[in-house]
Amino acid sequence: MNLSEPYEMQFTNSDYCIQGRTEKILALQVKIAELAKETNCFKSSPVKDCDKKMLLTLFKDCLILAFYIGFDYKYRAEEIKVSASASSLPSKFETLYVDINDFLVCSSFDHYTTLLEDFATLGAALEFTELELRDAYSQININRLKLIS
Repeated sequence: MNLSEPYEMQFTNSDYCIQGRTEKILALQVKIAELAKETNCFKSSPVKDCDKKMLLTLFKDCLILAFYIGFDYKYRAEEIKVSASASSLPSKFETLYVDINDFLVCSSFDHYTTLLEDFATLGAALEFTELELRDAYSQININRLKLIS
C-alpha cells in the first residue's frame, strides 16, 4: 500500500490540535477502542452487520493519529505491506495495542512501520479498499477548504 498521497494530503494543510506525543498515543488508543466497539467483534458479530461508513471514518481517524505520531518522530513510511492474516478481528485489534506498546518502549522506525502494516491488515479485514481510503482523505481536504472559504 502506497502512503505517499495520504501523507501529502494530511501534512500539506496540517492543523492538528493534539499536542504532545503521550496525548497522541492515548488518542490513538481511544480511537482504536472506538473502532473495535463499532465492529462489535468482541461479541462475534460479523463485520457485514456494521455501518461501513462509520467504520471507515473511525479507521481514517486512527490512521491520521498514527501518521501524526510518526510525524513527531520524523518517520514516514512511503510503502507498507498488507498481510492476509488469518487471525480473528479481535486479535488484530489486540495486535495494534501490542504494536503501540512496542513503539512506546522502543520508538524505532521498524516498530512504527509494523504499526502501520498492522493497521493496513486491519483495514483489509474490514474490507476497505485503497480507493475508499483515498476518498476519505480527499474529504478531509475538501472539508478544510470549506472551512477556509
